[in-house]
Amino acid sequence: MKDDNSTTASQDGQHVEGEDDHSSSVADSSTTMHSRKTGENNTESESSTLARRETTAVNRSKMLVLLALFLAATAVGVATYILARNSEQNTFQQKVSKNDG
Repeated sequence: MKDDNSTTASQDGQHVEGEDDHSSSVADSSTTMHSRKTGENNTESESSTLARRETTAVNRSKMLVLLALFLAATAVGVATYILARNSEQNTFQQKVSKNDG
């Protein structure tokens, strides 16, 4: 950074005595932009982490629903088999007992 008595160029190209060099404001702006980008990266990182957690939760929920459907289908299948088997056995026994008697 130059001291206050240095000569710098103004925007219209003329030299003005005693103006500060604008490089410090450029550096501040650069730092601010870096801070904003870092803040955006933190926000993106947080939202990325949140998205990953939500995706994991959704996938877990899907697996639980599939498991519940599988268990329900298995239970219905087994119940149907048992009821059908018992009905067939009863029908068979009734027919056999009629033929014996």
